[in-house]
Amino acid sequence: MKTSQRPTLPRKTKPTSTASVTFRDGMIVTAEDLAASQQYSVSLLQTVLRAYFGRGVVCGLSLAVKTPPEKQPAWVVRVDPGMAIDCEGRPIELCGPVELDLSPEACSCQTPPDEVYLLARRVTTDEAPKDPCSCSCASDLDAAQFDCRRTREQVLIQAFSREDLEALRAKVCRRPEEEGDAHSLCAGWTRCPGCGCGECWILLGSVKLDKDNGIDGLPDMTERAWVNPIEVLCTKVEDRLAALEKNLADLKPPPASAAPAVPGSTL
Repeated sequence: MKTSQRPTLPRKTKPTSTASVTFRDGMIVTAEDLAASQQYSVSLLQTVLRAYFGRGVVCGLSLAVKTPPEKQPAWVVRVDPGMAIDCEGRPIELCGPVELDLSPEACSCQTPPDEVYLLARRVTTDEAPKDPCSCSCASDLDAAQFDCRRTREQVLIQAFSREDLEALRAKVCRRPEEEGDAHSLCAGWTRCPGCGCGECWILLGSVKLDKDNGIDGLPDMTERAWVNPIEVLCTKVEDRLAALEKNLADLKPPPASAAPAVPGSTL
C-alpha cells in the first residue's frame, strides 16, 4: 500500500517597519536603545493612523484673507488652527493662527507670482531655525527655551509658486484627480498607503495675486486632501448626491401646460 506524502507549501517571512528592544540585566543601555524603546509604541500607533486615516487635513486649517487698513491692498493670508496627518501617520497640530505676508520685497524687481500655494508640514526643533543663543552659552540652562534635551514638534507653513509646487509633486499631499472606479467609495477605505515617504507636505490651498492690488478674491481650498473618513463620507458622498439629484431632475417630465379654455363651455 502506497502512502502519498503531502507536499510542503512555500512560506516566507518579511520584516515589518517596527522593532522593539530587549533589555537584560547588567547590559549597558545607550541613548539609541532608549530611543528605540520609545519609538516602538509610537511606530505601532503611526501604522494604524496611516492605514486608517491615510493622509490629509483632519479639521480646521482654513485660509482667510486679513482685512487691510482702508485703501490698502490685502497681502496677508491667515491659516487658522487645525490638525492634519502626514504620510508617516504623524499628527500636524497647529494650535494658533499663523499669518503669512505675501507682499513683494520693497527692493525686489521681480513681480509676485500669479498664484501662491500654501503648504504645511511637521518639523522638529532640530530642523527649525536655531535660536541665536544656543545651550552652550545660555545663562539659565534650566530654562525651557534652552533645554537641548527636549525636541518639540513644530508646524512649518510655507508659500510656494506653481513651479515650486510641481517640483515637490511627489512629496505633496493633495486631493487626487478622479480616475473612474479607482477612487470609488470603497476604494477610499481599502487602498493602503506605503510604509513611509520621507518629507511630506500637506496642501492647504492657494490664493491668486495681483501685483498692484494684492490678494485677488478668496482663497481656494478645493485641492486639499482630507483624511479617508472625511474624504469618503463627506466629499465623495456629497459629489454622488449632487450627481443623483441632477439625474433625477433630468428624469422628471416637463410640467403640463394648462389646456386653453373653450369659450362658452361648462362642466
